[in-house]
Amino acid sequence: MLLSRATIIVSKMPHRLSVEDLTREEAHEVWAFLSSEDRLSMTRQAVKVQLAKECGVFIEQMDAVANGATLTELLVWESSDSEGGTLTLENITAMFRNPNQDDEWVIELCRMMNPYEGELAWRWALGERLIMLRNRMRTWGKKFSVKNDTLLPTETLIDIAFGEVDAVVVTDTSAFKRLRRWVGDEPDAWWLVPDCATLLHISEGAVRNRRGDIDIEFTPLTGDAEPCWSWVNAVGTLRHHTVNQQLSYSKYQEPMSLSWAESMTVLQKYPKSGYIILHEGEYHLLTSGSITLYAQALTVRRIKNIGYEFTIGFKDGVDIIDTATFRMKEMVYDLESVLKMRGITVHNSHTTHDIPDGLVLSVVYTWSPSDDWHLRYAGTHRDMGISDVDEIVDYYMLVGEDNE
Repeated sequence: MLLSRATIIVSKMPHRLSVEDLTREEAHEVWAFLSSEDRLSMTRQAVKVQLAKECGVFIEQMDAVANGATLTELLVWESSDSEGGTLTLENITAMFRNPNQDDEWVIELCRMMNPYEGELAWRWALGERLIMLRNRMRTWGKKFSVKNDTLLPTETLIDIAFGEVDAVVVTDTSAFKRLRRWVGDEPDAWWLVPDCATLLHISEGAVRNRRGDIDIEFTPLTGDAEPCWSWVNAVGTLRHHTVNQQLSYSKYQEPMSLSWAESMTVLQKYPKSGYIILHEGEYHLLTSGSITLYAQALTVRRIKNIGYEFTIGFKDGVDIIDTATFRMKEMVYDLESVLKMRGITVHNSHTTHDIPDGLVLSVVYTWSPSDDWHLRYAGTHRDMGISDVDEIVDYYMLVGEDNE
């Protein structure tokens, strides 16, 4: 899709754009763009430094000229007076995710866009008031799906608006039950799931992920179906499911024939694996037993005589949800240096600092006599992004929903 087309669509939402003004595919492409967390691979400060360098001025001089303007507004000032229409969403996402930091690329990119394109592109890249654009499209989805339901994902609202899925089926969750952690001995039957993130619940007319959100790819393909669970095999080529019934996108799999003791050794081959367990008519999940989770660091503060406290979040759909905290007595060097790169120096007690740019940390769930069960810092992962953050359902599966 052309960036200019996306700019028109977003600018007319939510009240000046009808479903006749765009296609379902266009709506999904715009939402995938707006909701993506994989955006600019540089910090805001790095972009600002690069812009000042290309303009041949010091940052202080540029700030004086800006007179309070945002970084996006500064960048839009460098846009051209052209009609635009040369760049696609694919072009700009590739450019922002992999900028050539050895070249003078910022002004060159700005001048390939007109001011309207530039505003959308830079707001997206920098995350500047991006939530407002997302809310605008979500409001549009609610309006034309006639579903004022904040629990439905935007992708589902789009499909309802275009008549792709039945609104009644989407909102009927009576057949869906979340998986609960298995804590018993040998169950009645079990199936190996190489990657628990691929699990889907299938029932009559609806396919949902572990959070209960409708899967827009498989729901239209599902007619009358007995409730079961489906997952992707180890090589990612085929889906399997737990009940002997015909599905166009998944193949029935017999339960494991290994003994329960032997089955436990298989889990070690796949770090995100687990067993779907059917016992006395109810489904459960037993994960590989890993106590390590990958989270996005959201805030940090120093607490006098205690140390440092981090707020962390996990994925819930496309969003990162503020979920938990952990503390550390001393700041480790690697984490401190990453924070300084983001302009954060934690000195003052009880001052909370927001952590930008999607910093991923690993934490372990552990026990000690003094702290009982708690999360402990395990590592900083500079090369990870939003796609590596664990799902909030995996957090609850590990610590239990009653702990929050």
